[in-house]
Amino acid sequence: MKCLAVLILFGWSLASAKIFNMKDTTLAGYLTAQYAESSVGTDFFEGESSATDYSKGFKKNIGTDFGLIYRTHYFAWIFGFEFIKPDKLKNAVASTAGTQNYNYSSEISYLAPKVGLELFLYNDNSQRISLQGSVGTASLSTKTDYSAVTIAPNSDFTIEGKGAANLLNVSLGSEWHWIDNTALQLQVGYRALHFKKIKAATDVASSFQGAITKGTRLNKLDGSALDYNFSGYFVNLSMRIWIF
Repeated sequence: MKCLAVLILFGWSLASAKIFNMKDTTLAGYLTAQYAESSVGTDFFEGESSATDYSKGFKKNIGTDFGLIYRTHYFAWIFGFEFIKPDKLKNAVASTAGTQNYNYSSEISYLAPKVGLELFLYNDNSQRISLQGSVGTASLSTKTDYSAVTIAPNSDFTIEGKGAANLLNVSLGSEWHWIDNTALQLQVGYRALHFKKIKAATDVASSFQGAITKGTRLNKLDGSALDYNFSGYFVNLSMRIWIF
């Protein structure tokens, strides 16, 4: 009987030791799924040539965010990487007054190392509400393939671009205990990120603007700069595994 009582007490002590308490957490790894509507649409292509109509544009920004969180009493430091890739465009058509000018396929993405601060507005044993801000420098990569071109230069070609811009994210998040030492966090926020200048990543022998030299700014037909604006509201769902 005494042995049974000892075993029960021992088992209870182990179970108690495993109770998760958010107030005791210090270090976590996190992985986030991110979704946002894109305001770019066909703006990225409009004005690149004499075509006036574009069948497809960028509609969604989907990506991930991963890294480490170090928590103190009232706030936490966040060190991570953000990767966003809008939906890839395939076999889109550019035309003028119903006449097809060319086909285009395009993909674009960016990677941004960042550092952030999370301020706890409310924190108990199993739930937290926080205000989060982060900054970083994002590197952009673009690639657009043009085929079946019936306007100048009347030949297929590919344009690859690269760019850099400052990233600012601000969000409000709710974190709650899920299972074991794992918590989930839902965030709603706003991203400010605008690549105002994109440079050619490779030489292009012929394009709608003629020959393009690697490292030069990519332009529209009227000479204005090609740009891409990722700014807008987003929703994140994050999994945080608290190690300590």
